[in-house]
Amino acid sequence: MFLFGPPNVEKMKARRDVNGLIKALGYKKDWEVRWDAARALGEIKDPRAVEPLSAALKDERFSVRQAAAEALGKIGNARAVEPLIAALGDERSDMRQAAAKALGAIGDARAMEPLIAALKDAEWRVREAAAQALDHLGWEPAQDEIAGWYWIAKRDWDKCVALGALTVEPLIAALKDAGWSVRADAAKALGKIGDPRVVEPLIAALKDKDEYVRKAADEALVKIGAPAVEPLIAALKGENKDVRQAAAAMLGRLGWQPGRDETAGWYWMVKGDWDKCVALGALAVEPLIAALKDGSFSVRKAAAYALGEIKDPRAVEPLIAALKDKDEYVRKAAAYALGKIKDPRAVEPLIAALKDQNSDVRKAAAYALGEIKDPRAVEPLIAALKDAEWIVRTTAAYALGEIKDPRAVEPLIAALKDDRYVRAAAAYALGEIKDPRAVEPLIAALGDEKSSGVRKAAAAKALGKIKDPRAVEPLIAALKDKDSDVRKAAAEALDHLGWKPAQDESAAWYWATKGKWNACVDIGAPAVQPLITTLGSTNDPYTRRDVAQALVKLYQKSSISQEDREQILAVRNHLIRIHDDQPHIDEFKDCCTNQPHTDIELGVEFPL
Repeated sequence: MFLFGPPNVEKMKARRDVNGLIKALGYKKDWEVRWDAARALGEIKDPRAVEPLSAALKDERFSVRQAAAEALGKIGNARAVEPLIAALGDERSDMRQAAAKALGAIGDARAMEPLIAALKDAEWRVREAAAQALDHLGWEPAQDEIAGWYWIAKRDWDKCVALGALTVEPLIAALKDAGWSVRADAAKALGKIGDPRVVEPLIAALKDKDEYVRKAADEALVKIGAPAVEPLIAALKGENKDVRQAAAAMLGRLGWQPGRDETAGWYWMVKGDWDKCVALGALAVEPLIAALKDGSFSVRKAAAYALGEIKDPRAVEPLIAALKDKDEYVRKAAAYALGKIKDPRAVEPLIAALKDQNSDVRKAAAYALGEIKDPRAVEPLIAALKDAEWIVRTTAAYALGEIKDPRAVEPLIAALKDDRYVRAAAAYALGEIKDPRAVEPLIAALGDEKSSGVRKAAAAKALGKIKDPRAVEPLIAALKDKDSDVRKAAAEALDHLGWKPAQDESAAWYWATKGKWNACVDIGAPAVQPLITTLGSTNDPYTRRDVAQALVKLYQKSSISQEDREQILAVRNHLIRIHDDQPHIDEFKDCCTNQPHTDIELGVEFPL
């Protein structure tokens, strides 16, 4: 042992002290000493060092192992062959490279098979060293796959192409090499060989991180041409999204056009042309079902919507599964799609979705249950009338109206006092159910001056559907409402009730709402106020012209009082105000300007 500090390797090397250097090779305290000792023994080339250096091939420090391998190669003793063969399996590529070079330098035939195996090493420098070592051993490649690995290691791509199909697998493996130049050259060689097996690996190479590799793969597939089409079509169904997209793009470059079959469904799905998928109908169902498992939420969402448009029952179970997708947009799309398909298998899963944490999903589930119209959904939808979000409550009310179950009447009557949109939806639903219990609450909603026009119009429509005679008088009164939509709804409801107008003010309001201006003129003075109200509540130039003409006719009637004439004249300024209605409705000329103009130009004049 060295009692007075680390050994002096340089002095021992100068004295050619092999035994001292062998001892230094085992110096545990300093790896640099061991490294220097291994290099020195390699330069001295004394065969006594073979066993110690072979042991050093297992040193904990890779640089010592590498120096030992290089030293054994310089010594050239056959006793080092087996340890060096073992070193071909070292975890470090630079160590494996050194071992291959050393074996080549020793030239022992026992190394031939291990070196042939090293031609497949993941690191190109190791493969290159193995090929050179085989050259030193006098080995020559035959016409087989091993030759393919050999010529790849030598980077002789022309020799690879000359081998043809025998070198396809080695070249495919080379497409995953760490070196971009190896991957690019391998792609070029595969394109020249043109074997159908190369298509899918080349498609994958279209997504390589290096642009030169991508370009080489692209050119190779174009060179292969028509034989690549079938493998490309098959690749459309692959699990790897990037491969599918690359396959679709390459099919387009090769001039391939989809027909009307399932292949077209896969093609348009990969391209993201959902309208084309829907147009294919049942042929696109399986590809779209596969797309429900895509890594992109936008793809899964679009696929779900498309399946809803196609309405094929095969999509029901996959869409039910999609109700549990991690993305709320996908869950929402799946719920809507199930509503369009209307399969009862979806009822229970949709009921569960009414408790989804996302309000849009709950809304979609409520809509879908209304479309399916299964009575199992009634109680859950009634519960949804108390959801925290108004949009969910609104949709639940509409859904209950679609199902038309009398169990929902009382909860819907209570909902008439909810948010205005919920109230309108509740009124609609009550009209669909047509239960007489709803008449009085709807009449109250119709006459509530604090309610919006939307709610009152919905109440009027509902009363018209129920057709209870108790609603007639309230609907007649609603003909005078300040909101034109309420007046129209009331008039339509009265029609449903079989009400017939007389020659009085109520009739005038009715005909004004219906746009029957001559009927208003026939009624006379009672029509003045309805017509003036209509004139002030519309911006439509056609309507204003017709109302103005009716008022002129009333003004000219001898039965009209002076007071009525004054009311008509009072709105004359309203008729000549500046506005910019389009199109101009002059009977004699078209308006070809966006400049403001007046209703006087419409040909309606008042005799003063």
